[in-house]
Amino acid sequence: MVDTRPSEVAADMGWLAGERARYEKLLDSMTGLPRWTLLIDRTAVALARARRNGRDVAVFVLEYPHFPTGPYDARRVAEVLQSRLRPDDTLARIGPRRFAVVCNDIGQDEDAATVAHRLVYGSGLECGLGVALSGDLDPPELVISRALVAALQVDPFTSA
Repeated sequence: MVDTRPSEVAADMGWLAGERARYEKLLDSMTGLPRWTLLIDRTAVALARARRNGRDVAVFVLEYPHFPTGPYDARRVAEVLQSRLRPDDTLARIGPRRFAVVCNDIGQDEDAATVAHRLVYGSGLECGLGVALSGDLDPPELVISRALVAALQVDPFTSA
């Protein structure tokens, strides 16, 4: 028999609300992709791995100024971008029109320029792209912020 005492139901509802808030903090509700908190964590893991293996990590930020709105469009762009990545790379949605990609082991199988080309020309939408390569002791927030600043400085839509 199900216990429906008000105090038990309220406790269950409070727990569910907490779980939902935790989910929404970590994952984008439209795409299921990581958000900022999880992106920073995944970047930290990638940087630690790169330091052990003597490789680099590249962080890309793709800014879509004329991004179509709506959940279907965000999911579609996420699917297209994800299909252009390797299994160990991370795709995150960090804004309504902004995605970030963390690529492990840059320089081993391919370089950052190859990945950038695949991302920009693979989505079917024009975008600004910022790229940052990891330094020896860079914290994840610094690498991500350098890519973000670079993306915001690019305006591919100012042609005459």
